[in-house]
Amino acid sequence: MRVRLIAYTPDPEKVVVAAALTTVSRKVVIPEELSDDEIEKVIDVVIRRGHHSVLEHANFTFAIEGISRVTCYDEKTEVLTKNGWRPIKDVDINDEVACLDDDGKLVWHKPKAKIIQNYKGFLIRLKNEFVDLLVTPEHRMWIQRLKDNTWGEWEFIPIENLGNVKYKLKKNAIWEPENITLDCPLGLSDETLEEFFKMLGLIIMSDVTLHGDHVLTISHENPSVIACIKEICKRLGMSCDEISESDKKSVRIRDRKVFDVIKRYSLLDYEKKGIPRFIKDANSRQIMRFLEGILIAFQGSCAGPIEIILHSEKLAGDLQELFMKVGMSADIISNTNGRYVLRVNDKKASEPIIDQGQCSLEYYEGKVYSLVVPYHRLYVRRNGKVLWSGNSHQLVRHRIASYSQQSQRYVPLEEVSVYAPESISKADDPIKELFEETIRNSWEAYKKLIELGVNPEDARYVLPQATTTNIIVTMNARELLHFFSLRLCYRAQAEIRRLAIEMLKEVYKVAPRIFKHAGPRCKVLGYCPEEFKDCPLYKIFGKERDRR
Repeated sequence: MRVRLIAYTPDPEKVVVAAALTTVSRKVVIPEELSDDEIEKVIDVVIRRGHHSVLEHANFTFAIEGISRVTCYDEKTEVLTKNGWRPIKDVDINDEVACLDDDGKLVWHKPKAKIIQNYKGFLIRLKNEFVDLLVTPEHRMWIQRLKDNTWGEWEFIPIENLGNVKYKLKKNAIWEPENITLDCPLGLSDETLEEFFKMLGLIIMSDVTLHGDHVLTISHENPSVIACIKEICKRLGMSCDEISESDKKSVRIRDRKVFDVIKRYSLLDYEKKGIPRFIKDANSRQIMRFLEGILIAFQGSCAGPIEIILHSEKLAGDLQELFMKVGMSADIISNTNGRYVLRVNDKKASEPIIDQGQCSLEYYEGKVYSLVVPYHRLYVRRNGKVLWSGNSHQLVRHRIASYSQQSQRYVPLEEVSVYAPESISKADDPIKELFEETIRNSWEAYKKLIELGVNPEDARYVLPQATTTNIIVTMNARELLHFFSLRLCYRAQAEIRRLAIEMLKEVYKVAPRIFKHAGPRCKVLGYCPEEFKDCPLYKIFGKERDRR
């Protein structure tokens, strides 16, 4: 691996300090007017007090040669966007996709980048009753691991490194919408609005007819559904009369608000158009009441095992989003002739337990995809089963950065260049010999295909995943400090830690007063947040945390 700093903001330290002082001055501060003492003092204050936004004015561009290639999902994987589920191959960087922040909350973000690569070889398939995933071996899973009969913290672990213990996956989230005004002209209080949402859930699973003068008739074969609608109408002060129509129970409601909402949002055409945005944007309590209405209308109660039969994939997908937002989850477990069976998982089943035995190798030839997003977690679906899972390799997971990667399509390789992780490079001879023999065979096949006239973009299919690549990456000083805090940690993967060390050496040459503050999180925080007792620094920072 070779790392070079090829461009950077001129006088980066002066630029950062000028930006910081301008925020507290009556005039713009010019970098050339600053003294060395001012620069030293202000940078220390900026770092110590956490005013890191001014660090974004200093950019650094690196040329990185010989880093391994890592990608993620197969083309059958789907991603939840704000407009519903989309195949990952069709997701655009302008789509807002579902991400999971570090507090377990659902947030929406546009991808920073989309990575597409050709792949030919074995992927790892993780499949059980609750998950179906096909990913590259280095793909990082968001999991808890069971150790000494205790579940640990949520963490990323490469799927190829799953050991012979039990792990817990995550299918649900916390939903706390911020500053969202519902696009629904109701004028109801929060309490009555929750009742109204429950009524909407009951209505869309019933037979509804709209009449003139803001009158609608609701019919259902289950008398308890009609009784529930009548009770809600009474609490909301709506005119409601029970009527008899054939073998179904019915009520006739005269209310302009209900009539207008049903008509405006095409709730009678929900199977085609899905759940309206104002319901998806509601808070978790309101969404839960809406779902209660659906479950009561479908099976008479919210208790017991729940399977909902639907005739719309769009509606099934929207309900998967809603159940995730209330701390539950839902999987499409059957799809036959336009009939979708949606299994609802309670909170316990929404964190299913897996083990290594549920992983298998599956040969794959085609494109693999990844999205670069904040927090490195995407809500994905494959064959109807949903899951929070990781994204691309550790360098491109950092969001405030720009990347350009060498293309094997246009750049035929002149010599073999691979990365061997320490588990192989420091292993016994039989393991190293097997690895080296596999690499040699792949390389010889690649060269032979080129000699026979095969285009490099097609010949590269025989290259191993360990083949290295070259990247140009630009980060600002703020993101670099964050990058170093995570990737200089002894728990970081060996290759990315080595890369972080080389990058720090380069930027320290041109901005030592900024990057003297760089280091693993234990150095920054004063204690070890990883509780990694095998780390050589734990003797210092682990004890400090114990004292705290």
